[in-house]
Amino acid sequence: MNDLINQEKEVDRTSKQYESHLGQAWIEVDLDMLATNVKNVKEYIGSRRMMAVLKGNGYGLGAIEIAKTALANGATDIGVASIAEGIELRNAGIAAPILVFNPLLKEQIGLLVTYDLTGTVFDMDTAREISKEASLQSKVAKVHIKIDTGLGRFGIFPEEAISFVKEIKELSNLNVEGIYTHFARAYQKKQSYTQDQFNKFMSVLAELAALGYDFKIKHAANSAAVVTLSETYLDMVRVGNLIYGIYPVETKEPVIEIRQIWSLKSKILHTRHVKKGTRVGYGSKYVTPTDRYLASIGVGWGDGLNLEPSFVTIRWRNLAKLILFKFLTHSWFAQHLEKKAWYTDILARVHEYSAEIQDIRVPIVGRPSMQNAVVDVTSLSKKPQAGDVVSFDARIVTISARLARLYIKDKQPYKVINLLGEYDLQVKELG
Repeated sequence: MNDLINQEKEVDRTSKQYESHLGQAWIEVDLDMLATNVKNVKEYIGSRRMMAVLKGNGYGLGAIEIAKTALANGATDIGVASIAEGIELRNAGIAAPILVFNPLLKEQIGLLVTYDLTGTVFDMDTAREISKEASLQSKVAKVHIKIDTGLGRFGIFPEEAISFVKEIKELSNLNVEGIYTHFARAYQKKQSYTQDQFNKFMSVLAELAALGYDFKIKHAANSAAVVTLSETYLDMVRVGNLIYGIYPVETKEPVIEIRQIWSLKSKILHTRHVKKGTRVGYGSKYVTPTDRYLASIGVGWGDGLNLEPSFVTIRWRNLAKLILFKFLTHSWFAQHLEKKAWYTDILARVHEYSAEIQDIRVPIVGRPSMQNAVVDVTSLSKKPQAGDVVSFDARIVTISARLARLYIKDKQPYKVINLLGEYDLQVKELG
């Protein structure tokens, strides 16, 4: 059985044989767009170091391919949440510096040193254990000190930083390479809290410098701070959202040109005509206002779709959208305007819970189940059929690991990674 699974790791992309490895739903990741995003951010921040943040398996898109592309286009360092994420990258041949953000457990320290990962430290017990393990392995381990200036998760408080640095600097086999903090509100319009955090951090650095303590890498700025507070750049910036195409603050005029690099896609499994009054989905809350043409899709909340429309959040704007949605789906409007593409587009956008077929937005109707959803395709002039591809908006960090990842490179399908293995998509020569 394993021979059958592994017999073909190189697949001819021209014949679209790779589609059999995608399943009924997959994530499409545009590595060309990722490269462009990384280059644009690097150009904006200048000559300082740039850390590509790959926690959560590269925000759900596959850390290895994201790391390779980011490092090839301007990133100098990698940031991950856990030891396991760092080891995965090392095993894939990634040699760049990798900082582990999360606190370290005692049993993980041996792996940190073995795989030449950089640890985050803020307590002497952990620092001593790293020093001890590095000595046993005849290595010098790298660490960065985390200062908690206001996020409140972990880190040493500013008033305790001086004594901590004095003590940690005495340890052998330890290179205290960096020091950093993490902003809690850099994405907000009002920057007073972030500025206060940064001022606390800079005060600590000034006190340490006065005592003769300096650090090779001082860093504070995340994606939001990159576009809002250039004074926080220091020696390195940590960029997650921006390189994936997620603009971290609300603005009418983005200062860095980026584009989303992923799309959740699925194939239509079944289509059918239903009569007025048909109930759709769990809870039976959605009732068709007229006779409709519906398509069942092979993707659901277990794959990354939200269980409820985003307008259920109680805000005045969302409440207005909900009222407008109810108004537009009244049977009179549905009956007289269902063939109008502009009506369906407005309906889908107001609903904020939609899919895209044939470059037209269509609403998802009823509550999605774990691996299925239903879309209303009545308005499409060309009726979709089973096998047609549908695109969805989805939060990448919630997308299921079981879905295949299809990587696009040089504008061509490049690689498929699924639960069964990894498949390089090659163009096979004829003859």
